[in-house]
Amino acid sequence: MSPEVAATWQAWSAVVQAGGSIAAIAFAIWIANRQHEQNIELVRDERRRTEEQDRRRDEAIREMARDAIDIVTEALEAAHRDHGRAKALAYEGAEASKIDVAADIMAASFRGLESAAGIVIWQFDELKVVYQTAGATPAIFHFHTSASLADIKQVANRVTRMLENHNYAYIQFELEPIIQELYGFQASITEHFKQL
Repeated sequence: MSPEVAATWQAWSAVVQAGGSIAAIAFAIWIANRQHEQNIELVRDERRRTEEQDRRRDEAIREMARDAIDIVTEALEAAHRDHGRAKALAYEGAEASKIDVAADIMAASFRGLESAAGIVIWQFDELKVVYQTAGATPAIFHFHTSASLADIKQVANRVTRMLENHNYAYIQFELEPIIQELYGFQASITEHFKQL
């Protein structure tokens, strides 16, 4: 083979080798881009999954909090209703025995309120970590609600002790401000729940 033909073959060989290198580089770039797109899709899927888990967790927190608030609200309304009955009988000048029965029912309602607050406090204590890991707003809600529930329990206990130590006629005028105080605690819980 002549030197010119050998040089031509060598030149064509270099061109083919360069073309192969370019094709290999292009294929490597395509593979890298494809892997990058797959990684982006995996991150998006993981983000969607995490957001869905967070949404379900937040929904469960709100549902549990709503149920707990409802328990205390129902007990508070029962105590208020029973106080209203005893108060109405006292204003009507009913027999002392009827007023005593109504006061006993009211005392049972306040014991029920105290128990309901205690149960809900226990529930909140058990879920403290869940609220704290869910973020700042749920943690603040947990803190304020736990404090208000403790106040409700303490005030309900105070009313129960008052009813055990005195007859209704003696304390009837002290109860209305106490019930308003209880509703204030309940309103505080409801307000914090709205922010949850």
